[in-house]
This record gives sequence, structure tokens and C-alpha cells, in this order.
Amino acid sequence: MAAPKTTAKAKTTPKTTAAPPKTNSAACSADYYRNSSGACVHRPSSDAAGATALCNDGSYSHSQHRSGTCSGHRGVRTWINRPAS
Repeated sequence: MAAPKTTAKAKTTPKTTAAPPKTNSAACSADYYRNSSGACVHRPSSDAAGATALCNDGSYSHSQHRSGTCSGHRGVRTWINRPAS
């Protein structure tokens, strides 16, 4: 009679997850928000100085990224100083 076949248990390695990106946890001041890069950026306002876009509701955005610019302000009417993607 032949000896029964044994199967070696496959080694399993524990799954690891990538560490979350480090961001500055300090709060931005009232007229600012923290963008996806972790920088504090001026909220859309009536101040055109340094703005990157004019929103459809007439406010100016100071966004540093195109994604999400003027969200909550009915979208972008015109790009002024086009931010990086």
C-alpha cells in the first residue's frame, strides 16, 4: 500500500496596507480649507487677487488643482491662472 500524499500548507504572508499620507493636522483659519495636497487654500470669495478661476456664482476660487474647483459654486465659468491638474 502506498503512503498517503501529504500536502504542505502554503505559506501566507499577512496583507499590509499602505500607510495613509501624512498631512498637516493643524486647522486652517476660517477663510481657508485644506486641499488634497494638505495645503491651506483660500476659500472662494469676492477677492480676485491671486484667483485661479471665476465660479459660475460670481465668486473667485484660489484652488491649486483643477479637480473640485468651484464645487458648491455651480462650477467654473472662466479659468484665470489655470492651476496644475
